[in-house]
Amino acid sequence: MKNKSIVILIPLNIASYEEVEYEEKNDIRGYFDTVDKEREDEIWIKNRINIFMNYTYRSLINQTNQDFTACVLYSEESEELVFSEISKYGPMPKNIVFISKNMADIFIKEKIIGSEYVYFVRIDSDDMYHKSYVQKLYDYIPKPETTALLNQWGYLYDSFNDKLFICSAKVTSCYTLIHKTEDYINGTVPSVITDKLDIQMGTAWSMPNKEYLDGLNYAWHVHSKNTLTSSEEWFTNEWTYYLSDPINKDIINPIISEFMG
Repeated sequence: MKNKSIVILIPLNIASYEEVEYEEKNDIRGYFDTVDKEREDEIWIKNRINIFMNYTYRSLINQTNQDFTACVLYSEESEELVFSEISKYGPMPKNIVFISKNMADIFIKEKIIGSEYVYFVRIDSDDMYHKSYVQKLYDYIPKPETTALLNQWGYLYDSFNDKLFICSAKVTSCYTLIHKTEDYINGTVPSVITDKLDIQMGTAWSMPNKEYLDGLNYAWHVHSKNTLTSSEEWFTNEWTYYLSDPINKDIINPIISEFMG
């Protein structure tokens, strides 16, 4: 029996924040309202797929270990638009699939049959993992009781202003949930396919049986279209325990190439 199945979950436009309460600061409520409103909007989807292909997708195809399945999750209502757009980029590798939220759980359960554990690796559709990250997950041996692997230290990459920082995050979407495969297939643990991703992320980071992975494993991507994460001040105050000074521009490209190839 295979020890681990690794499934990377990448939400495209399935997020819903209607039942989540936020403090009214920095217009965060307005931001999430905008996400809900635009998640199936043609311009938003075209732009986000372009960002995905230029950043997250490159992070995936350059992983040194390709033994994973990446599921890009979209809302069923936007299927025609999503496939029309991704067809412009040519065929995808077999281990990277665009799939509707409604069909994802069935697809995943078929993929993980024959393994002892399933690792659900989360990342947003504009962020990146280091090219060695999948291999690190295969090599890493967590404690038997561990249910979540977290990445606290990483990079904050501002591609719009060509800046790179080292950061220690209070919480990120770069986490991994660990389940026994049999439990997940049988439905004795909750499905990871949910539009309440903010709640799932908070749950992962608050689990008592969690471990923190060493290294700078992710690049949290700031770009012109994600208005929530648009300034150094916002990250310092709301999302990070620590944010370094900008890294010397001469070494930004060599560092980012370790994520994008």
